[in-house]
Amino acid sequence: MIMRGNQGEDLLRLHQEYGRFVRIANNEVSVCHPEVVKELILTPLRKDAFYRIFAFPDSRYTNGMTVLDPKQKAEHSRKFAPGYSLSNMLHSEEPIDKVIGLLMDWMDSYADNRQPMHLDRFCTFTSNDVTGEVLFSRPYGFLREGCDIGNAIANNVRLGLFAAVAGHHWLVLMIHAIFLANPVTTWLGVIPTGHILKVTMDSLRERESRERKGGNRFDLLEYWLKTLRDRPDRLDLNTVQGQTIGTVAAGGDATSTVLQSFLYHMIRHPTAWQRLRDQIDAASKEGRCRDRVISFADTQNLPFLQICIKEAMRVFAPVQQGLPRVAPKHGVKLGDREFSGGTILSVSAFVLHRSKEVWGADADEFNPDRWFAADIASKEKYFIPVSYTQSHLYCQRGIESKLTGGLAGFVFKFGGGYNACPGQHLAKMEVAKICGTIVRDYDIRQVQPEKPWSYKAYFNVVPHSWPVFINKRQPH
Repeated sequence: MIMRGNQGEDLLRLHQEYGRFVRIANNEVSVCHPEVVKELILTPLRKDAFYRIFAFPDSRYTNGMTVLDPKQKAEHSRKFAPGYSLSNMLHSEEPIDKVIGLLMDWMDSYADNRQPMHLDRFCTFTSNDVTGEVLFSRPYGFLREGCDIGNAIANNVRLGLFAAVAGHHWLVLMIHAIFLANPVTTWLGVIPTGHILKVTMDSLRERESRERKGGNRFDLLEYWLKTLRDRPDRLDLNTVQGQTIGTVAAGGDATSTVLQSFLYHMIRHPTAWQRLRDQIDAASKEGRCRDRVISFADTQNLPFLQICIKEAMRVFAPVQQGLPRVAPKHGVKLGDREFSGGTILSVSAFVLHRSKEVWGADADEFNPDRWFAADIASKEKYFIPVSYTQSHLYCQRGIESKLTGGLAGFVFKFGGGYNACPGQHLAKMEVAKICGTIVRDYDIRQVQPEKPWSYKAYFNVVPHSWPVFINKRQPH
């Protein structure tokens, strides 16, 4: 099923045919049940050995994905979480704006030349370059060159296939541990490194040699290295390196998918596009949303923008593979079904987000207005990729609410429970700024509107092949 690259749709069809519980391997059951988020995602259950495959370049380099035990994972997160804080991410907003500005330069160029633009590729270039900028003040150069340097991004798709398949087979996991994840293999340098990993490792080595001289911007890596210097009892260099590599691996593709889902679905729903643009124009008349790249603070006062991003993530989850958890010794009960200890129970966000039992008959449709329904509060708990605080005020059906709270009531939490994505604040900032700016400044239409996008769903899923025409909106 994984090899076909359509596992989200395949899993959904299986659940539609067989119900809430589908056995997909000897000891693994895919679950789509109303209690699944509470019992499997938010409850601190041990992760399956599948996640060990994400230790890279070898087993010494621990990151949040590879820690299986809930208590150890919580301790690992505490070491790195302060660096990912929103206040720390906001320190990088100006450099992020410069990266987004390069994306806009390319969009302006394609608009001027009236040539089709593969916006899917540029979303991925942008998300990776932003990650490099925030991590170690060094974009990877994809936007500068306007191409996939060294086929690094294409290779990520192949690595995603390898991880998705190999992580589920004990023999491949053992071979991986003995050979590929062996520190000796890394020392010998027999495994070729792609452009992204090379730049990451070069940046780590350069920073280690430069740190004693000072003068580094206080980026994410500098934050962690300072913690390492101040508290060597809490961190070691390999763990910092592993977390850095893990952040690179996790951030680029997932964020690109969110950007693409938003843009793809919005251009296919022009009424929603115009409705959001009207909201941004109204904010502009009040003195907001006037910077070349809309500020993060201004995006937080655009409620329909936040709703459309949320719906884009619901209708097309950036991670479609089931997330496997191991039932504890006393077992797990879901509704009237009991699963014995040791059973692997996996949850696919794609399947849960397309469940008609939860979301209604239009679960497969992009419909931002569902988030203004009177009963939406009872459904939000089934939303895995992002969950939002309940501090915003739902008003009467069909009327947009006035959001309140420190972040206009919206706080992204990628994943859930002790496995919530640590980079959620960066993703929230990046996605909101890019999506709001593009809707304000550009008109976009598919070259072939009758043709849907293509994608391969392995661990991550990154769409492709939906070229567009760009028109730059005239100043108003």
